[in-house]
Amino acid sequence: MRPETRRKLDLSYSQHVPRAFLFAWLLAGKRQLAARLAIRGWRRAMGSMQDLRGPDVLEARMLRTVMSGAGRVNLLHRRGAGDDLGGAWLRIPPRTRAALVMLYFDEMDPRRVADVLECSDGTLASIRSRGLNQLKPHLGEFEADEESHLQRWLTERADAAPAPPPESVQLRRNVGRRRLMTVVGTALLA
Repeated sequence: MRPETRRKLDLSYSQHVPRAFLFAWLLAGKRQLAARLAIRGWRRAMGSMQDLRGPDVLEARMLRTVMSGAGRVNLLHRRGAGDDLGGAWLRIPPRTRAALVMLYFDEMDPRRVADVLECSDGTLASIRSRGLNQLKPHLGEFEADEESHLQRWLTERADAAPAPPPESVQLRRNVGRRRLMTVVGTALLA
């Protein structure tokens, strides 16, 4: 791999994987799973050359990959969920958790969240209200605004998040191979 390519991949990793890791950790709550989901999201987005279309496209692809990966392992976590807010959080669907994290932790514009989730604004509003209704019994009886309570709880979870995984040489090679296969496949189709 050329030094310039290696430097670009290192820069991309350091810019995008910590964000994807924190997002995955907030969704799943387990370090190893969050690391695997974040790296898979970055590898897929970079391997499909989404970075060439712009940083917003790359981020959206990574978040969608993390969310879909969390959905596949969600049933395993539901069994061990307790009766507290953390347990209620794991019992709601990953897509709903992702929407709530983007809206209340990242404070993203609802239109952008709907774009990432690939849904309409009305569907996003429905997802949001269903998620808040499922969490409402655990957000505190005296809390006048459950949205601010959820925002504080997500911030506390984020503050307790472990460090993101370091980049490995093997990962860089895998991404380079995947990008090469994408270029070769595109050339063969053309």
